[in-house]
Amino acid sequence: MGLDLSNARVHRGKISESDRKLDYEFWRRQPIEAKMAAIWEMAIFQYKVVEGHGTEPRLDRAVGGFQKKRR
Repeated sequence: MGLDLSNARVHRGKISESDRKLDYEFWRRQPIEAKMAAIWEMAIFQYKVVEGHGTEPRLDRAVGGFQKKRR
């Protein structure tokens, strides 16, 4: 499922002068599945840029330890 861009609007101008109203309206209209897909796509992109390779991130399963909470 991708983003529904059929009713997307474009606004030209400087980003510094934008009130971001179109962005907020656009994301309010999107279903949660589209929002989560966009978040995941950005996370993978950031990982590839930082790590410098094309593999997907793996879960970090290392656990330092647990201690019983004292009262």
